[in-house]
Amino acid sequence: MKKFLALFFVLVIGIFSYGENEGEKTITKKFDFGADIYVYGASYKTTEKDGYLTFSAYSFWPYISFSTQNVNGKLQLGIDQFMGSGVTPSEDYAPIGSDVKNAVKIEQAYIEIKVPFINGLSFKRGVAEYEIPGALVLSDNTPLFMATYTFGDNNVSLVYIKMEEETPGTNRDDANMFGTDLRFKINNILFSPSIFFIKGGSEITNTPWANNLASLFSLLFSVELEKANINIAFAYGNSKDKGNNIKYSGYAVDIEANYNFSDNFNIKAFFAVTSGDNSATPDKYEGFNAFKISGVKGRLLLLENQQTFSTIANDDFANIRYLNYGYIIGGGSLGYNIDFAEVGLNFGYAQLMKEVSNTNNKKDLGFEIDLIFSINIEENTKILFEGAYLNTGGAFGTKGFGTKDIQNSIYAGLGVVVNF
Repeated sequence: MKKFLALFFVLVIGIFSYGENEGEKTITKKFDFGADIYVYGASYKTTEKDGYLTFSAYSFWPYISFSTQNVNGKLQLGIDQFMGSGVTPSEDYAPIGSDVKNAVKIEQAYIEIKVPFINGLSFKRGVAEYEIPGALVLSDNTPLFMATYTFGDNNVSLVYIKMEEETPGTNRDDANMFGTDLRFKINNILFSPSIFFIKGGSEITNTPWANNLASLFSLLFSVELEKANINIAFAYGNSKDKGNNIKYSGYAVDIEANYNFSDNFNIKAFFAVTSGDNSATPDKYEGFNAFKISGVKGRLLLLENQQTFSTIANDDFANIRYLNYGYIIGGGSLGYNIDFAEVGLNFGYAQLMKEVSNTNNKKDLGFEIDLIFSINIEENTKILFEGAYLNTGGAFGTKGFGTKDIQNSIYAGLGVVVNF
């Protein structure tokens, strides 16, 4: 990474100090600075009885970007610090007043080059945002190399992703992902299939790619109408852990429909299901969570951990997206906005796909309702309030996958968001 950052800055300096000889055409350059800033406080009543969490924090994510006719790049840092209870210092964040070196991380650092003599062909290398179509497997910043050919509204990409690199100098505990995604658009219809393979080293254990090759197929189908759109996503994974003689397979489906009554008011309905593992078949693992990598799709603040102010604390206590047992979730949302304010209401119900065991057979995950309200101070600044109430289901308790008695969960967050 240090070598890449050095190359990044050398290229930036070279591009912006370069000029053609007098009388010749000068390269068009664009240089940009910006930041995403969050200053907030949050309080939680967790799903475990008598569990509470309260803290205040800030996140400062500055970036620098550049572009010319054929080259562009970006470097973004993330600085997260907190003050309060229920947050354990880590390599990604640190208490306010402590040494900031533990709170600084690289979010994005990449260079993208368009090949000038092959129209539509480009290459990207570094840490960049990438989403496997449908966002059921991966939607996050990740180390990658990508070659993309764009023609009209369509593109084809070859992608290599470094998923794991534990010990320098050896690849026995590495995991690499490679594959292709295609995005075809005809009028108002988008069709986007992809196929990926994950190769794990000989020292990786208890994953679908443990010393083996796992396969992942996904598909996104989307239709946009004048006032409505519908998105259907599907993903399927398959592999075998030969060392432990376990066959892995799993699937996920996500359906979402949106309707805009006007420029100010819209409604949404959604349904999602992911396969779960059956504990009675130890030679098979059928939970799709084994194939989820990072940043997968979600909508509800607690059950799917979609809080805007979610960068530091142990706030994923109700997150069901990575459970072994799979889940079914359905719900909707309402959104209304005027010039200076926006208000949103989300609601949904979820249950496990599979029982934990014959005795731990509660499947109810609960019903959640969220309120999101923001006031625009100016173009790039708003005050944001988020609140959520979860009628915690029995699956979180001792008759499900939990170890303690449960309580209904509450979340409230208030802060300022600045994007410039």
